Amino acid sequence: MKACTPATTSRRMIVPPVLSALIVAAPAWAVTIFDTPGDFDVTTALDDVVISNGASVTFLPGGSATAPPTANSFDGPGVELQANSSLTVAGGAIVGPDRISGFFATDNGIRGLDDGGRTLVISSGSVTGGFGDDAIWLNGVDVTVTGGTVAGGVDNQGVGGFALNLGDSTVDISGGDFIGQQTTTLNFFQTGGTISGGTFTTLDQRQILAHGAFDTPVTLNITGGEWELDTIVSVGGPATLNFFGTDFQVETTDINGRQQDVLTGSLQDGNEIRFVLNVFNNGTINLIPEPTSAALLTVAGMVLLRRSNHRREKG
Repeated sequence: MKACTPATTSRRMIVPPVLSALIVAAPAWAVTIFDTPGDFDVTTALDDVVISNGASVTFLPGGSATAPPTANSFDGPGVELQANSSLTVAGGAIVGPDRISGFFATDNGIRGLDDGGRTLVISSGSVTGGFGDDAIWLNGVDVTVTGGTVAGGVDNQGVGGFALNLGDSTVDISGGDFIGQQTTTLNFFQTGGTISGGTFTTLDQRQILAHGAFDTPVTLNITGGEWELDTIVSVGGPATLNFFGTDFQVETTDINGRQQDVLTGSLQDGNEIRFVLNVFNNGTINLIPEPTSAALLTVAGMVLLRRSNHRREKG
């Protein structure tokens, strides 16, 4: 992998013009664009970054990207990962912009919402959302996380964003720290794959995982990880969530005046779980233990689903 230097890449620096000599000068923020197929290393601090057209960029220790403070609801993010490009975070920090004003923020650390063909790998370093927004918001991406920290941002009202917000994507998470703020930690739509490790926290203990789909069935397998206890796991159809482990039990408990299904047990890696389950719109949760008791727990999962649907029909 070669070093990123002006002499070896097509990196372009775009600097906003100075409006008036009588106005106090703002910081000279610049966008760094990687738009040539090839591999590029980032080892120094940058402003916001755009990656496109087959470029593959790696952030190493010392590298960072921070978008400027914004008054426009759709400015930012720290890194724009466009179609057919890839990003590896192996150090450094990527941070969404601070909000000056505006609504419907898109102050993400990493964002990419056009056509797919993206690859994101995180092994170290950190990705943080800006003013109350998601750390990562991507469609059509293959995500692999083995380490590092991914945290949603918090605004001055204490409201925060998702750590990881994905659509039409695949995930392979075996490590890393994921921190949601005043909302869901992991928000997946039409996204499947496997979670075998990592730590997952939501700071106000609301929803830790939302997993849903429209017309195309999608499956997410959870075999490990350290999951905060007593947070909500939601599954909406035709999405399927498979838990792999032992000693699974589902009990109906009164929580804040409502009857809720609570799942307890241990995952394959030995970590204990205790989740409040929310199954809706033909979503499915399967509890998959060692083969000797698999049939019994499959029936229990079917009863759980019917009971949840029956309660919703009754309102």
